[in-house]
Amino acid sequence: MGMLTLFSGTTTLDPRVVWLEAGAIRSVSLVPYLTEKPTSVKGSYSKIIDIGLQDKGYFIALNTDDTGRVLSLDTSKAGLKVIWEFEDSVSIFWNLIYRIFKAMNSGKI
Repeated sequence: MGMLTLFSGTTTLDPRVVWLEAGAIRSVSLVPYLTEKPTSVKGSYSKIIDIGLQDKGYFIALNTDDTGRVLSLDTSKAGLKVIWEFEDSVSIFWNLIYRIFKAMNSGKI
């Protein structure tokens, strides 16, 4: 089981631990005493992928049909949100990584 820890650039948002459990993406806020209940992201997933942007709150999840989604910390509520969905297959994975880094470096994300 893979696990990621996501951070944001804001002090108002706590870090979140993200993991894949029985095809669902689950996450929980890292707060004292772990008082929050884990939340889920809708969908059926096969893998979560660290793309080197955990400190900015981003990662990729592959659906069971091998399409990819970019997810991020949701600043409006505690949890995660899908910010981009790729309709093509996983074979374009590296093109996806390039697009994300390019968008991050240009300030679009």
